[in-house]
Amino acid sequence: MASWASETFTPLGYFLSSSSARTVSPCAAVGISAKAAWQIGKHYLESGLERAIYDASRPGQKPLLDSEQGQRIIAMVCGPPPA
Repeated sequence: MASWASETFTPLGYFLSSSSARTVSPCAAVGISAKAAWQIGKHYLESGLERAIYDASRPGQKPLLDSEQGQRIIAMVCGPPPA
């Protein structure tokens, strides 16, 4: 690199050479933590862009009501009030 460039961009070079500045500043710009950015990068390197952008499916809690029970409750709530 030319000497004029290193002299001109010394503050920028110093800023970019700081390990925390490389992670924290872009994270603050988009509103995520440094850990979240690190995890996104890790997922990208391991599994590609789709995995980095979208969370993997997780096994959630079993639904409290089955489909029939949910439909009955909706019908009861949307129906006429009791007399």
